[in-house]
Amino acid sequence: MWISNMHRATHCLVFARTHGKPGDALGITAFFVPRSAPGFHIESYEWTFTNVFVPDSAVLGEVGKGLPIAQTFVHGNRLRQAASSLSAAEFCIEESIKYARRRKPFGRGLAENQGIQFPIVELATQAKMLKLLILKTAAEIDGMTQKKIERYLGDKVFICNASGFAAMEIFGEHELTSFQYWGNRLCTQAADRVMQIHGKVSSPHLFPIKT
Repeated sequence: MWISNMHRATHCLVFARTHGKPGDALGITAFFVPRSAPGFHIESYEWTFTNVFVPDSAVLGEVGKGLPIAQTFVHGNRLRQAASSLSAAEFCIEESIKYARRRKPFGRGLAENQGIQFPIVELATQAKMLKLLILKTAAEIDGMTQKKIERYLGDKVFICNASGFAAMEIFGEHELTSFQYWGNRLCTQAADRVMQIHGKVSSPHLFPIKT
């Protein structure tokens, strides 16, 4: 297996099925395994288990209820990914506006063309809506207990990168994957638009959008 910074970590958080059938939500247990455990082999970022034994004290949380612990990390990561995609999209939108205002082919400003204005306005509007949704959801999560997060988000979080708006319509405002999906999509659309506006200037050695 591969984990970032495993070569420096003192423990490894492992999720393993201890009972139940494959696919069941209950029956997955979280274990906090020390790297000094016999049979725990680490090479750089990769690690393997060979007949590793851990005591009852290595169990994190309750036996069979490790899935909510894993989902807690997933929820936070989806939120960060959406925010990261939003930031990249905003950068592309801002660079598009700057270049369109500066560039004047045939004596006329590129920004004066509606074919340039409309797509940028649409992207900027979507970015503002996404930012508000991210902030709103982050505030709601901060005010939720672990049990509430499990109840409202636990059964929805795996609908990753599906139809964001469809998931939002079905499950309501708490659907984290909906704006992660839309954040990723908005980022790629904004990157595509900024390259179209810049044309050849968007090549990697002239412009930072591909770095």
